[in-house]
Amino acid sequence: MEEQIKETVKKLNLFSFVFLVLFIGSCILFNYDILPTGIWAGNANAEYLSETVVVLLSLLVVPFSLRLFDLKLAKTDGMDVEKAIKSYFIWAMVRIVLLYMTTLLNVAVYFLTQETKMFFCALMVFAITLYCNPGEKRMRRELKIEK
Repeated sequence: MEEQIKETVKKLNLFSFVFLVLFIGSCILFNYDILPTGIWAGNANAEYLSETVVVLLSLLVVPFSLRLFDLKLAKTDGMDVEKAIKSYFIWAMVRIVLLYMTTLLNVAVYFLTQETKMFFCALMVFAITLYCNPGEKRMRRELKIEK
């Protein structure tokens, strides 16, 4: 069980690190004009539509991913430890993917529209994602596993 917990936390942290690299990499690619920047700037329809969609997506994904994880976590109370750890891993991955993909979309819209408010939206979702990064102590507390 101890090895499974450590392995699960290691996998989740690796996955978070990969998305962190994607986040930083996309910022670098946009900043060095490898990916196009500002192509929607000045196009009011494209700016309005993309900003509205991404902001609404952020407003929906953040509470949904946090609440979904809590609901699935509550169902692990009756499970044996190994199944609970597997369930925790799956739903933590779903939460990480939802939050990081929303972050990446916010960054893309920021660089495509050059609107500062999109950068702040991306930073907010990114900060929330960092808060959701799992650790061994947190996993034990949430699954109610004694050491």
